Amino acid sequence: MSKPLTDDEILNHFKWFFDPHECIVEVWDYGTKLRLRVRNNQEKVIASLPSVSLSSIRQLSDLEALCEGIALHIASRPTS
Repeated sequence: MSKPLTDDEILNHFKWFFDPHECIVEVWDYGTKLRLRVRNNQEKVIASLPSVSLSSIRQLSDLEALCEGIALHIASRPTS
């Protein structure tokens, strides 16, 4: 098994993955959880995740799967 990702690596990965959208990510609950919002260029929230356990996305494959799921959700939303 590969080395677990650090909090900074996870945060940076989200920001990289959702570029050019703005991705606001914060660690909370004493460093055990993460929440995120993705905003489009009109600053409208197009995806949000109120709580995910950081321990569940310490491996790159798990983090990628979560990002891809969020991206599918964004792609399936009607544009307005």
